Amino acid sequence: MDAQKHDEIMQFIMNKLEEEKLSLSDGISIWHSMGLFIFSQLDKENKDISKIYSDIREYLDQMEKTQKN
Repeated sequence: MDAQKHDEIMQFIMNKLEEEKLSLSDGISIWHSMGLFIFSQLDKENKDISKIYSDIREYLDQMEKTQKN
């Protein structure tokens, strides 16, 4: 997934969250659940939660580096 596609998907999700008038805690819960689901699909054989969180952290680190460049 390139940066443009990533941004489009994230903007779509943010717009949906705004339309529903969710509270901040509801939004955070949705993001967390969605992240766990998406990252659990990367390695369907390994459902270890610590591995999933590790993959999420690695992804976020890569996104942060991309934003800095």
